[in-house]
Amino acid sequence: MQVDAVVLDIDGVLVDVADSYRRAIIESVDRVYGTTIDRDAVQSFKNAGGFNNDWELTDAAALYVLARRDGLDMSVEAFTDLIADGGGGLDAAKAVVSDLPDVAQARVTDRLDSERLRETFQALYLGEELYRELEGGEPPLSAPGYIHDEPTLVDPATIEDLTARFDVGVVTGRPAAEAEIALSRVDLDVPEAHRFTMDDWEEGKPHPRA
Repeated sequence: MQVDAVVLDIDGVLVDVADSYRRAIIESVDRVYGTTIDRDAVQSFKNAGGFNNDWELTDAAALYVLARRDGLDMSVEAFTDLIADGGGGLDAAKAVVSDLPDVAQARVTDRLDSERLRETFQALYLGEELYRELEGGEPPLSAPGYIHDEPTLVDPATIEDLTARFDVGVVTGRPAAEAEIALSRVDLDVPEAHRFTMDDWEEGKPHPRA
C-alpha cells in the first residue's frame, strides 16, 4: 500500500489535554454548580460516545450533577451506560434525565446554563488574555489558562520526517483558533485547505463526512 498523506488528530496525538480540556470540564461544572464529577467520570462520558465536543460533555456532566440533586439515584457509570445505549452524546444525556418526574425534570432543564458553562470553560482553558482575543469580551473569571500547560507529545524530528515524506492534514474537534495554537506549539505548518476543525462542519468529527 502506497501512502502519500497523513491525517492527524491534535488532542492526544500532538498535545496532551488530560490537564487542560478535561480539567476545564470538571472545574467549570464545579464553579457554576458547586459540585462536579471526577476524572474517571469524564472518561466514562467519553466512553459513552458522542462527546468529541467538550462543551457538550460539560453540559452532560452538569445535567448529571443537577439530576442527582433532584432525585436521580444513579451512579455516573450507570448514567453514561444509558447514554451509550441511547446512541451517545448530549441528546442521549437529556433523554436519560427525561426519565425523572416532570417537576424535577423541569428544574434540571431550567438550571442548565449552557452559555455560562461555556464561558467559564473558555476562561479556564484560554486564560484572560486569549479569552479577550478569541472570545471578544471580558472573561467571567481570572485564570492563567490551562492551554499554556499542555505537554507536547511529538518531537521536532518526527514532525520534520512526516512533513518531508507526506502531505499532512489535521482533523480536530477544536475551534480553528485553538487548533492553530496547538499546531504552532509543535511547529507543524498545515495549510488551511488541509485542516478540518469545529468551525468547518456542523456535525464535526467523528461524523463520517468529516
